[in-house]
Formats: sequence, structure tokens, C-alpha cells
Amino acid sequence: MNLLKINKKQRFNPNTIISIRVMLLISIIAMSIFSCKQEVKEKSYLSISGEIANNQQDSLVFFTFHTEEKTVKINPDGTFSDTLHLKKPGLLYVNYKDRQHSFFARNGYDLHLTWDGSEEKIDGFNPIKTLKFSGYGSNIVTYHNDETMNEYLNPSRNEDRFQLSEGDFFKETEQYFETKLNKAPKTDPDYTAYYAVDLYQSKRFEFDKYQKKQYKASVLKKGAVSPKFTNYEDVNGKKVSLDDFKGKYIFIDFWATWCKPCIRQIPFIKELEEAYKGKNIEFIGISVDKQKDKGKWKTMVAEKNLTNVQLITDNATEAEFTKVYKVESIPRFILIDPEGKIVSAEAPWPENKEEIKALFDEMGI
Repeated sequence: MNLLKINKKQRFNPNTIISIRVMLLISIIAMSIFSCKQEVKEKSYLSISGEIANNQQDSLVFFTFHTEEKTVKINPDGTFSDTLHLKKPGLLYVNYKDRQHSFFARNGYDLHLTWDGSEEKIDGFNPIKTLKFSGYGSNIVTYHNDETMNEYLNPSRNEDRFQLSEGDFFKETEQYFETKLNKAPKTDPDYTAYYAVDLYQSKRFEFDKYQKKQYKASVLKKGAVSPKFTNYEDVNGKKVSLDDFKGKYIFIDFWATWCKPCIRQIPFIKELEEAYKGKNIEFIGISVDKQKDKGKWKTMVAEKNLTNVQLITDNATEAEFTKVYKVESIPRFILIDPEGKIVSAEAPWPENKEEIKALFDEMGI
């Protein structure tokens, strides 16, 4: 039936007119729905392209927490374009020069990225600060990126919160993360779900950090008797204990052969040893390598010419000494005084020469 053609009998029949109007309305709605479905139909992959001003390399590496990885070629004019199939919505990382930037992404987005390849790091800040997004999904990506960057560069919270009572700290933390979740855009269910989980994990991290700070402020506070290790093995197989060094300041370096930041500290540690040679201080390296990697540890000690006292724990990171000191990331440095009391449970890294000199001067080393 042609809905636009009406014969004489039908022309003056009210029911027919209403019926035609209803059918027309249904037809229009159906076409509208179909049109909308066609419009919002998304791809089953992520399209990503971009342009880098002052480009300084020939490729990018994109990867996710789930180890998905793809190398994307950068054209001579600084442009690039490719597709990625992501297992799930979440953070996508991009490596460029000495930068590693992460941003939210999911299949279906069509993102265009731009940034300045000549951007310099400021105060060791690693992400790409000039990175901008456009294209489908960019409103969500930009929001998350801006939130992350602003919080990193201009923290809205200070360390005073860790001085609150436990109840007040938990209340303040709950309110803070609830506000962040309520403020986030709700136009993308995938992002809303991801962000809710992300904030929950961040909240749990805050609670955990509070508990650790309270622990360190009591058990590992300055002047407290230091936890001890006994019978740690040196490179020659000799058994060594913390009490063997009583009467001296002890500067302990927790490290491992697989830890690149630890390896980068070695030249600074050697400078420190040379500067305080003959002083009443012993420099001790304690490896948290597993016992099965003892050979690798001994080889690196020899290759790096580590002439100070070098020991290995009896149970890697699960050793009692490392657990009591809450050594959950390395390198980690500790200073103990001649009486076996803690001076600093988290001493400055040797590369921070002025800070560590000030600490040693304060102790009269």
C-alpha cells in the first residue's frame, strides 16, 4: 500500500486517516532507529593515527597491561596510522623516545593524536605533556588524560592527610574518590565501568599506604632499634649478620640483578664509598635475588666490581628482614647508627648527592 496515496472512500474516513498517521509514525520511528543504529555502529578494533611535530624517531610502540604490543611506523612527515585489537577497555601505553604515556582506549574509538617530539622532560616527569586527542572517543580520553596529568602535576591532596586519625582518613578518602567518580562523564558505559574499578583500586592503595605510614612511624621510626638479619651469605659463602657491624654506621642498599634502577645507582654508590672511605660507615649491598639466581648475582658483583660488602637474602623478597622493613620496591636505602638504631628507614638515593650529604653531615659521619 502506498501510504501517500489515498482513494476517495478513504479520504473522509477518520479511522483510516488515524491508521495512516500511526503507520507513518511507526515507519518514521523505525527508519530513525535504523539510522541511529547505523550511525553508532562501532568498529571491532581501535583506529589510531597521529602527527608528531619535530619527530625524532621512525616508529612507536603501543602496548597494554595484557602485553598486547604493536610497533607502528612513523612516516617521514611525522604522521602515523594503524589499528589495534584490544582485549578489553583500559589503559593503552605509547613509547616515544624516553617517554611512556598511558591513556584510556577501547575498540570502536577512532583516535587522532598529536604532540611535539622536541618536548623536554621537566624534573624527571616522563609522560608526554603536549599530547592532544581528537576523533571519536577523544572526549572521554581527554578527560581521563587531563585528570591524570593535573593530579600528577598539581596534586589536589597533600601529605597532611596521613596525619589524620584512621577514621577521619578513611572518611576523607571515601569522599574524595566518590566525588571523582560522580564528576566523570557517563556517556560511555565501558569507561564508567573501567573508571569505577580504577578509582576503587586507587582507594585501596590509599588505605594501604596509610597503614604502611602508620607502621613506619612507629616500628621504623628514627631512633627505634633496627630489625636484624642473620647468616646472610656473601659472595665467598661466608655467613654475615647485622650485629657484625655494630659500632659503625651502616648504609644498606636493597637491590637485585634484574632491577635497572638499582643498576643505575651503582656509580653513585661507588662515589659515595670513595667520598667516605676511612670514615666510620660500612656500605652493604643486600640482593633480593632468588637463591636459584645466586650465580647470576655473583657474576654481576664481579662484573660491576662491587668491592663493598655484598650479601644475598635467605628468601628473596620474602626474607623476614625485607618484610619487616616493608621493602616492596627497590632500590631502597636504609641508614642505621652504631648502636643499631634506625636513622632513616628510607634514606635518599645516592644519586641525590646533596640530600644524602646533608643526612651524613647531620650524623657527623
